[in-house]
Amino acid sequence: MEAKPFRKPLSIIFLAVTLTLLLTFAIPLVHAIDPADQVSLPNLPAKLEEAFGITDATHLTGGILSSLIFFTIFGGFVAFVTRKSNASMIYILFVGFGVVGFSIAMTWLPVYFILFEGLLVALLFAGGIRDWISGK
Repeated sequence: MEAKPFRKPLSIIFLAVTLTLLLTFAIPLVHAIDPADQVSLPNLPAKLEEAFGITDATHLTGGILSSLIFFTIFGGFVAFVTRKSNASMIYILFVGFGVVGFSIAMTWLPVYFILFEGLLVALLFAGGIRDWISGK
């Protein structure tokens, strides 16, 4: 049986180059509705709420929207790159924890969101382990 060529380094290099370009050019300034108004990244949730007409004193709604936007960008890209891998869900979970951690660091989300995500992942793995032990 002949070994298949290892193609993971190419996808990892592609991921690294894309993320570097995204972090370099797309993230530093986010433009709001008015092209003359520039929004810094920590103020993105407030500007999103303003754009959608949502009034929330804590900006939790805008923080959740901002986090979902970032997770869709990064998680969708990782899901596309690892779509043929058996461990693609693990990669997406790592990205999810990274996005939630980034959102907490940017003060978009409260700290308990990472606890919720950890609890959900633990429940997912507990169900998988239960099924593996029972042979289902």
